[in-house]
Amino acid sequence: MGAVFRCLTCAAVVGLTVSCDQLTNPVTVSEQDQAASIEISVSGVVPWSQVSASLAPGFSLNGDGAVTKVLPTTALLTSQVLNAFGISGGIGLVQTSSNYQGTTTGGPSGTTTTSTQTNSSAPGTAPAAPTGVPAGAPTIPPAVSTGGTVGVDPVLQYQAARDLYEAVQLMNQEVQSAASFHCYVPFLVTLKLGVMLYRPNPGYTVHSQVAFFEQSPAPQGQQNNPPPTPLRQQPTPASAYSTQAAADNQCAQVSGVPRIVPILATDDIERTLESRAVESAAQIGLAVSAMVHGIGVLGGINNLNQTIESISGQDFNSRLSVVRQAENVLYVRIGASQQGSAGQALVGQNYDIATILLVPRSYLPDNASTLPDINVVTYDQFRDARNGTPLSARSNPAYVDQVDAVMQDLLRREAYRSQLKAWNLLTADAKQAVGEAVQNEITTAHYSDFMGSLGPDDKGGACGTAPGGMPAFLSTLPCKLGPSLWTRASTLLADNSFKSAILHLRRPRGIVIPDQTAMLDDDGKTKAQVLLQRVSGDSVSSLLATVGFTPKAGAAVKIPGQLSLDPVGHVLTIAFPTFAKFGVTKQTDLGATPTLDITQVSCPAEELCPSFTKVSLGVLLGTVPAQAAGGSPPAALPALAYSFTASGGTTLTPDGNGSATIGLTLGAVTDNTVSISVSGATIATVATGTITASGGTPQALPAPTAGVITLSQGASGAIALKVTNLTVGTPVTVTAQGNKVDATGKATPSAATTVQFTVVHS
Repeated sequence: MGAVFRCLTCAAVVGLTVSCDQLTNPVTVSEQDQAASIEISVSGVVPWSQVSASLAPGFSLNGDGAVTKVLPTTALLTSQVLNAFGISGGIGLVQTSSNYQGTTTGGPSGTTTTSTQTNSSAPGTAPAAPTGVPAGAPTIPPAVSTGGTVGVDPVLQYQAARDLYEAVQLMNQEVQSAASFHCYVPFLVTLKLGVMLYRPNPGYTVHSQVAFFEQSPAPQGQQNNPPPTPLRQQPTPASAYSTQAAADNQCAQVSGVPRIVPILATDDIERTLESRAVESAAQIGLAVSAMVHGIGVLGGINNLNQTIESISGQDFNSRLSVVRQAENVLYVRIGASQQGSAGQALVGQNYDIATILLVPRSYLPDNASTLPDINVVTYDQFRDARNGTPLSARSNPAYVDQVDAVMQDLLRREAYRSQLKAWNLLTADAKQAVGEAVQNEITTAHYSDFMGSLGPDDKGGACGTAPGGMPAFLSTLPCKLGPSLWTRASTLLADNSFKSAILHLRRPRGIVIPDQTAMLDDDGKTKAQVLLQRVSGDSVSSLLATVGFTPKAGAAVKIPGQLSLDPVGHVLTIAFPTFAKFGVTKQTDLGATPTLDITQVSCPAEELCPSFTKVSLGVLLGTVPAQAAGGSPPAALPALAYSFTASGGTTLTPDGNGSATIGLTLGAVTDNTVSISVSGATIATVATGTITASGGTPQALPAPTAGVITLSQGASGAIALKVTNLTVGTPVTVTAQGNKVDATGKATPSAATTVQFTVVHS
């Protein structure tokens, strides 16, 4: 249970003292630059079409399951009351006493005795009346225990279950429908907001506004420091779009700022189990004393009232909330976390912010060679975590002190004494102008303009073209100080309430499918698939794949497939229903020239489609015998019918052209054919080898076709392959795949074997 700070407000009663102790100590400061720095960076930009399918949560919840999850018990409350009343009294009676004194004297006539008696009385004294809880008063009772349970109105429970079920279904659909805005191209943008603490446990929350603007490129050689201007003055004509966009020419008129949809990872809630107890007590005492005719009387009345209330439950605290504040502005709140030693205080860490960015289609004409950048601008404010009071931003004197510290560090060497003297003579306003000018160049990443503002180097050469409007003092600094000044002055950005970052939009990579034979792997029962190798690109959502063939009896058929691309492994998978449904069980059933045609469908205005040229590949059918009802299971694939190993080691050292030679040894091929392919590199040529056919007859090494070398039955010996496009750190895998062909012409692949090589530096 996290420690918290609370002062209990109690009713004031006679004789009751309330003390209030502060258990936790969050740190407070006077200005924002003493608490923390908030930094922003862009960690990812990807077209929405490439990731939307994988982000849908797919929660599984039915109606009966929803009933069990609603109306939970969230808190336990106990209240106990003790009331005791007592009366006491005492009487002190009059006290009396007697004192006898006697005197004896002797003389001639004999002894004489004299006695004296003295009587006295005093008022009685009453005993003290008892205090505190009267004897026999009840003690504080234990917590009340009920003998049964309290039920819930079933109508209310089912209504709550219905609401929960509908909410879950909407969550499942929300991701898919979030980006459905006509004439806007959606991108998934991920940002990082970093909280860099200057001291531990500052008791503040951070409130950041994050805005997105189009940033038009500046003319060559000119400074690009204007304020963001998101409006496009001249919309791109519709003729610049694809064929589909011609039908949507109204998209050319859509301009303005980008739009944001913050539906991804917008909340981070922490939960704390907590118990609180409040005890109040009031005691009333009355004492009466009297003296009546010497008799003392004392009476007392005593009353104690004590109440104890306790509650146990869960405290929830928002550590991160993201909402839309304006069309192009996110409102991000970074909450203080529950700290055992400081209560609610900021924690230094990175926060991931994900949002859908909808860019107007007019920003992205198809005939443009480059896409515009998006400028991300943030404004950060700190507020007291307890009362919400804003913390003052960095003051001008504090900023000037920081600028002065930059220059003092930079010019402390003896060689720069004159520059330091000139700097010390500047007014505070002039120093602030220098700092703001340098800070602006760093913010906009205009290094060439920054260097051009400095003076010549030791040889008299300028560092660049000087931009206009820069403070004259900068021209007194030699340009060799530029990198040091840029690095040291970047600290001025840390305590600035305004930050910026650049978000680079790019078109999807073009899709390239190398020429190869499409092996159609059909299980004969439910499905068939084709795996195409060495496919480059980011997404294949705009492609359509069909297998076309003419059966022996009937018209031509085209069967569409479902495409999925592994962009890391460069494997394109195309899934089809089993061709057995169309009477295809062997290769000849596909006709003379079966083809796999891959084309690009028309591209909607809401999507950036990659470049692609239609591909037609030959189809080779491979089937696995289906298990007949009540029959034996299908036979296993043939065992490996050849050996395949590396010769000369398994490391490759590329030459200056990124090429190397792979040594292989092949032997005992008993399959009808064996195909050798390479991944991670490209086969350039087949070097000389000593392959021999059965009987010792030399066999010529064939040239690769579509990146594959095919050898016939009986081949054995050494193979030397020259490969290119090698990359250090990327493994190169050589695969040998055997195939057996039966009397009907059906090809069945045998087990494959691979040899992997490591590419190393020379």
